[in-house]
Amino acid sequence: QYYFSDINLNRDKFMKELMTKDDGWITFEMLLTFKRLQSLSEDKAVIVAALRKSETNLLVISDDETKVRRSPDKPLPEITEEYTKELNERTLHLKGFPLETKLDEIMTFCRQYGIVESVEMRRHMKSKIFKGCIFVVFAAKESAEKLLTADEVKYNGKDLLRE
Repeated sequence: QYYFSDINLNRDKFMKELMTKDDGWITFEMLLTFKRLQSLSEDKAVIVAALRKSETNLLVISDDETKVRRSPDKPLPEITEEYTKELNERTLHLKGFPLETKLDEIMTFCRQYGIVESVEMRRHMKSKIFKGCIFVVFAAKESAEKLLTADEVKYNGKDLLRE
C-alpha cells in the first residue's frame, strides 16, 4: 500500500507516471522490482493476501490477481494548507529503534496504536544504514495521539523518543 499512499504519491514521480497508464493498474511483476516491497516479501500470493486483509480499502486487485491500482473512490488529495496541517497531526517521529530492526517489525509495532498509512525508516545518505528513527503516518490523528501520550513507549525493552 505504501507505493499508492498519499504520502508517497505526492513525491514519487515514477509511480505517478506509472499510474497514468492502463487505467492506473500496475502489475505485481513491476511492484516486485521495488526494494521496499522485496524487503517484506517477494511472493505475489503473500502480497495479494496481505492487501485483501487491508482495512484501508485504498487498493483494488484485478480479478486475475496480476495487477493492482489505487481505488477510484480514493483520489489523491489536493495539497492545501489544511491538508498539510491534518497530515502533520497524524505524523510522528520515533527515535531509538535498534539499527538492525526491519520494516515489517516496525510496522507491526506501530499497528498496536492504529492503522498505519506509512513508515519511513530514516537512513544515512551514503551507507543507507538505518539510523534508528522513523516517521510514521497514521490513518487517524487519534492513533498518533495515543502513541504520543502513552506513559511509556518501549521497543524490545528500550524507550523510544517521540515527537
